[in-house]
Amino acid sequence: MHLNRGFIALISVIIISAILLVVVVAGSMNGFVTRFTLLDAESKQRSAAAADACADTILSRLASDASYAGPETVVVGSDSCQVVGAVNPGGNPRVFKVQSVVSRAYTDALITFDTATPAVTAWQEVGHF
Repeated sequence: MHLNRGFIALISVIIISAILLVVVVAGSMNGFVTRFTLLDAESKQRSAAAADACADTILSRLASDASYAGPETVVVGSDSCQVVGAVNPGGNPRVFKVQSVVSRAYTDALITFDTATPAVTAWQEVGHF
C-alpha cells in the first residue's frame, strides 16, 4: 500500500509539472510572437513614412519642373523609397508608382498629382508591383 501511495504522489507531481511547463512555454511564446508583431508594425510605419517622403519629393520636383516623370531613389535616414516612374508621363493628372521596403514591409502606392497646382489628388496603396 505504501508503495502505491508514493507512486501516485510521483505521478501527480509529474503531471502537475508538465501542466506548469506547458503554461510557461505558452506564455513565453505569446510574448515572443507579440514582439515580432510589433516589429512588423514598426517596419510598416517606417515604410509608409518613406513612401510619404517620395510623394513630397515628387511634389518638389513637379513644382520646379512640370515635366518630371522619375525614376528616382529618395533616401530618408536609414530607409529609402523609389519613385518607380510616372504611369502617364506628360499627363495631367499624373500618376506615379512609388515603392518603399523596410525589413520586408512593403508600401507600394499609386499617387496621383495635379501637375498644374502641384498637389496630391489621390493616394492608393496597392499590392506589390
